[in-house]
Amino acid sequence: MIAVCDKRYFEQILSSKDHVHRTPAYKLFDAMFGNSIVTEHDIPRWKSNRKVISYAFSKKASMNNSEIIRYHSEKLGEYLESNENVVIDCQTILTRFTLQVMVGFLMKEDISDKPQVSEKIIKSLETYQKIYLERVYSLYKINNFMFQFTKSYKTWITSALNVKNTVDEIIQKQIIVRKSQEKHIEKMDCFDILRFHGFEHNHILSELKTLIMAGYETTAQVLSFVFYEAAKREDVQQKIFEEYISILGDDGKINSDNLNELKFTESFIKECMRLYPPAPQFQRRIKSPITIGEVTIPQGTDVLFNTYEMHLSSDNYKNPLELIPGRFLPENVNEIDPFSFAPFCIGPRDCIGRKFAMIEMKYITSHIIGNFILRHPKHKMQLGIEITLKSESGLPVIFKKRN
Repeated sequence: MIAVCDKRYFEQILSSKDHVHRTPAYKLFDAMFGNSIVTEHDIPRWKSNRKVISYAFSKKASMNNSEIIRYHSEKLGEYLESNENVVIDCQTILTRFTLQVMVGFLMKEDISDKPQVSEKIIKSLETYQKIYLERVYSLYKINNFMFQFTKSYKTWITSALNVKNTVDEIIQKQIIVRKSQEKHIEKMDCFDILRFHGFEHNHILSELKTLIMAGYETTAQVLSFVFYEAAKREDVQQKIFEEYISILGDDGKINSDNLNELKFTESFIKECMRLYPPAPQFQRRIKSPITIGEVTIPQGTDVLFNTYEMHLSSDNYKNPLELIPGRFLPENVNEIDPFSFAPFCIGPRDCIGRKFAMIEMKYITSHIIGNFILRHPKHKMQLGIEITLKSESGLPVIFKKRN
């Protein structure tokens, strides 16, 4: 395996329609996700399935279901108001709320009043990821046969089954609900689309598990860093607040026009994603020899793309270690090479939910900062790169309701 952080490799490999093959490391997700668009190694089947699922994450579909974002943003606001002036670890709280958004968006199921459901999914994924990292760095645990005889094996399988059974219960409930509503459904969600295209039950279950897991955690991490960094900067909060009031107003209705006008809010979110990319690294297997500059990468080589390092390179950004809120404003963005910014990956195998994620993050950020003043308690962040980028010391913020 080779590791790269040069944007030329991101551009020429990731944007290629040939080099879309996953490395064997992704097979370790099979127990949790099953056969889905993240783990699928059969490229024709992956292309076909991705095309179907992409309908659910189009901008139009995302906006059609935007009331779900508003509903859960208000729920989050209620929670923060009830815990006003208390130090809150954003990483802990936001994972629960973004999970509720994803389940609602994908399946129209409201789990906001079922904390045990959220807790089971979150804890199971955390356990699975911890054991995943143990396996990646262990010569004997990486071997499927030998792994069966370790203490971690039963926990690994149990965590995967917990998620499977929990999501399946939601599916079974929604099947019953939709039998009586079939003729009245106007806004198709992902579950509707998968059923409409004839996906069998186990395949639907695998895809929904994958989209839920991949969608809620990454979004929660980005929003946690956004609130943490905004809490340090009164000027940033004031600009987001003024943008929120002038564009969304007292009504707070989401539509494509007013979301597109949240220019500063979007720039600040993107700058936080540059400094703290939710997926700090990912891998591909080279299908055929490729030459980049003076380097030829042989067929079959596994390549690790280090997004975190690329985002912090002075070759790509001026003052790369400095958070510049307006770096991604329309008047400045032309200075940035699009292949040097890859928080959602890039190319044909990028994050399928990137458009929905940005809509969700822009609205939640503007809604919360539009209604709360954020303060930063004394704290030292300790970054840790696992599967996602997190702060091992938490991301504490104090929220105070605006008058």
